[in-house]
Amino acid sequence: MNLRKETKYAVYIISVLIASFMRMFFSKIISKYIPEGTYLSVFVDMMIIILVFIPIIRLIEKITKKATIKYLETAKKVTKNKHRGVFIALFFAFLGMFILFALVKYELNFIADVYEYFTSLSF
Repeated sequence: MNLRKETKYAVYIISVLIASFMRMFFSKIISKYIPEGTYLSVFVDMMIIILVFIPIIRLIEKITKKATIKYLETAKKVTKNKHRGVFIALFFAFLGMFILFALVKYELNFIADVYEYFTSLSF
């Protein structure tokens, strides 16, 4: 796969993850006021998808494209290998989104858990 396609896919992946995070975040806030498992909650969830995904993906794609390209260019310079730089940058972006998803959706503090795990290891 050429570098242009790799960069394009990285931008799409990051955009979709950010839009999904925004949807989940807004759904969690609204679920405090509307009970889940009702037709109203289904309707509200659908509206959130429409109101979040379409504009956010369009907006984020423009913003993320510029930011991601800068981010990827920096990663390429640091790693001195353009293909490896794309994958490393994508890995760290994915890891950041993983931490945010775990924190917001499941109230899991990944960083604290990893720290606790490594401090519990005794050599």
